Amino acid sequence: MRIVGLLALTIFFPVFAHASIIITEVMYDMPGTEGGGEHDWVEVFNAGEEAVDISSYRFFEAGTNHALKLDQGSATLPSGGYAVIASATSTFLIDWPSFNGTLFDSSFNLNSTGELIGIRVDSSDTTSDFTYSPIEVATDNGSALQRVSVSGTSFVAGTPSPGTGSLASSSSGSLDTSLSPDPSSTTLTATAPSSLSSSP
Repeated sequence: MRIVGLLALTIFFPVFAHASIIITEVMYDMPGTEGGGEHDWVEVFNAGEEAVDISSYRFFEAGTNHALKLDQGSATLPSGGYAVIASATSTFLIDWPSFNGTLFDSSFNLNSTGELIGIRVDSSDTTSDFTYSPIEVATDNGSALQRVSVSGTSFVAGTPSPGTGSLASSSSGSLDTSLSPDPSSTTLTATAPSSLSSSP
């Protein structure tokens, strides 16, 4: 019985650890000319009880598993910890000069019309994939899509808050990853483009 128990732990623990890392915020359409998406970023959150090293994880976008390169902070997210994955970390830090949290560099260009994205432990893992849909009030005005709750299935438009939030970690390890942002959810506190670099 002891051997069986250890085998079960070996098989299921990695799945639980990965399922705890979820995308909580999406900046897909900064004001002005987007160019190659250098202003794009997503925020991830560790909703589980255990710390998780995400340095070998992949950000899935445009059919590609993008590698993560740690730019600042620790690759190990504590329970309740946040990190940002930016398309261009140098641009991100210009946009958000007071940001001092965990920051990963990757290479992607979020589609302003919506697309399938996810945070993956390997190329075959699709447990946290979801399709975001653009919300009109979050398009080209400085707002971001923000996940309402750890177990919820909707996003709302709001003032960007990279690396911070009020979500609580889950004690059950059972998270709802069948996410599809609700276009009818329009809770919004818009940030004017001119204030992006001074008031992140």
